[in-house]
Amino acid sequence: MKTKLLILGIFIVQSSSSLFGQISLSSDERLSRAVTNRLKRDLYGYRIQLAFDYDKPKVDLIRQTFLSQFPHIETYITFEAPNFNLKAGNFRTQMEAEVIKEKMVLQYPLNNILKEKIAMPSIN
Repeated sequence: MKTKLLILGIFIVQSSSSLFGQISLSSDERLSRAVTNRLKRDLYGYRIQLAFDYDKPKVDLIRQTFLSQFPHIETYITFEAPNFNLKAGNFRTQMEAEVIKEKMVLQYPLNNILKEKIAMPSIN
């Protein structure tokens, strides 16, 4: 009986020590590269060009006016010599951009839709 208890005790000690082992994960390097490349992929969509001018304060004023009317649409100012370009939106489809363009045609009659790299649109 004592030997059975001794064997049982050794078995319990041995199995409990294996409960606190280490776990190591390994994956294929190609999988890591694929995930990284997927995150870096450029997203193309549409933006509405609202204005362009060589006078930056004028473009800033137009931007402020636009943001007071459409606070939920992001704006971007880029410089392409010799003008500052004011663009709005991160639209995935041209139809989305067309809907917003129609709402602002009276305030910004010279607006046009451009296809370019966009930021990931928010999900709200």
